[in-house]
Amino acid sequence: MIELPYSPEFSSNSQEIEKKLANSEERIQALKKELETTVSDWSEADAKISIINSQLVKTAKRNDELIAELETEQIEKRKLQDALDVAVRKASEATDKLNEFAQKEGVSSGAMASAFTVEQLNTQVAVLKNRLSCPVCHVRDKDCIIMRCRHMFCKHCVDENIQNRSRKCPSCGLKFSEKDVDDVWL
Repeated sequence: MIELPYSPEFSSNSQEIEKKLANSEERIQALKKELETTVSDWSEADAKISIINSQLVKTAKRNDELIAELETEQIEKRKLQDALDVAVRKASEATDKLNEFAQKEGVSSGAMASAFTVEQLNTQVAVLKNRLSCPVCHVRDKDCIIMRCRHMFCKHCVDENIQNRSRKCPSCGLKFSEKDVDDVWL
């Protein structure tokens, strides 16, 4: 080993280098801790992103379901609106015929209309509505017929029976297939 002569300049450079080395080691340790923290934060953020993505998929699926329900409800609304328009038109035609008949007979239309009591008219309306409403759900109008037995129901109830594989007429129990169901307009 070679001994170098002692030099104060060399000693001070050596101390400076040692201080810089110590500072560098401290800085490396701090950077390592910062790196560990960053990696931990990144993995937490990645987990949160995965959760948010799964929630987004569920939300999109529910959104599609709601859109399909809305479209079905809009179709049902249009059908009901059409039925209402037809009923209003028929009521107008009946009123016109009543007025014509009243003029022909020389009686006022008010006197013709008052020949029936309100209760009798309400009973008659209830009976006629009952004839038009589906005997299964009692909500929708009859719009399809089972050709084998000639019983009529709403399309929704018949489709529900077909989907449930209960292919018997709800009124008489006679078996039917999808081919035996046909639309009907009242």
